Amino acid sequence: MANRKDDAAVEAAYLRRIQGYEVVEERNEYKVTDDGELELTKRTTATKHVPGDVRAAEFWLTHRWPRRWKPARLLGEEDGAAGGVVELPPLEESGPEPVAGDGPWEAEL
Repeated sequence: MANRKDDAAVEAAYLRRIQGYEVVEERNEYKVTDDGELELTKRTTATKHVPGDVRAAEFWLTHRWPRRWKPARLLGEEDGAAGGVVELPPLEESGPEPVAGDGPWEAEL
């Protein structure tokens, strides 16, 4: 069962992912000696930046403040956007002439 401490840890990790962070990468190179042992030949460290995750930020904002950050595709009538079924006019029986190579009727041409 998760508790407040766990929730806070998850929230902090998620916020870190949104903002981006630095990570220290350590690399060790070895060679095999005549005795068959591994010998460390080179050790390097580098600090790398992991950029923030835009999708994580979008998720955070849309769930934290849905009225302010809800994507346009999810807006409903309560937010001022019209929704529902889009009615199209019926198709006419005599449509445009088919173009060679433009569909299954090509064999009929």
